[in-house]
Amino acid sequence: MKKLLPTIFILHFAANLLAQSYVMPKLGITYSNVALNSRTQSLFQFGAGLYDLEYKLGFTGGVAINRELNDNLSVQMEFLLTEKGFQGKADFFGDRLLLRSRLYYFEVPLLAKYSFGTDDIQFYLNAGPSIAYALGGRFKGYDTTATIAFTETPKPNEYFFNNRLDLGLQAGLGLAFDTGNGKWIVDARFGYGLSHLLNPPRGVNQSDFKNQNRVFALTLGYMLPLDGGKSKKRYKRRR
Repeated sequence: MKKLLPTIFILHFAANLLAQSYVMPKLGITYSNVALNSRTQSLFQFGAGLYDLEYKLGFTGGVAINRELNDNLSVQMEFLLTEKGFQGKADFFGDRLLLRSRLYYFEVPLLAKYSFGTDDIQFYLNAGPSIAYALGGRFKGYDTTATIAFTETPKPNEYFFNNRLDLGLQAGLGLAFDTGNGKWIVDARFGYGLSHLLNPPRGVNQSDFKNQNRVFALTLGYMLPLDGGKSKKRYKRRR
């Protein structure tokens, strides 16, 4: 019996954890760019005649796990495939042509989430750090499409970045619509990259070599309780 007590305790703890947690598949779009300074702008990786850098549309999708701490506060970890990158124009014998860079990341945000509202409709704010790992990328120019390499030793004329890790901060807001068995979640968020796609050349300070991801994301998700029951009514109805 004594040997069974630890197992019973662990199972009981896991059941309580499961009863207060939710899983949420989510899918949406990104609107991304890269923040540069004048020194970085002149590089081939960002330059090559590029000017008027613009935000570009992409995609994001994955799954989130939400763990309630109390009626208003929860923590949420997400596992996402997120497209970042940028686009810009270039002069080609007097013609303005569009160049586009697509970067694909496996991204894990860890967010604190504060919710408020009624049983049926809740508003929330969230914020926290994120870490992402570059899986690859594609560059499309006026006469070529090439794979983007993430390497410290690029080949001649290879389009490359030398930092796969993208550490950042995320913050946003959203709406949750209770359906009884789950919740539809509409989430708007901004991602502020702290890492740089390109580390500086020798003798150059990173502060003089700015090239960081900036991403807006809009997603739609459906949150379900992991215990399979109905979503918890957390707020008193207003009379």
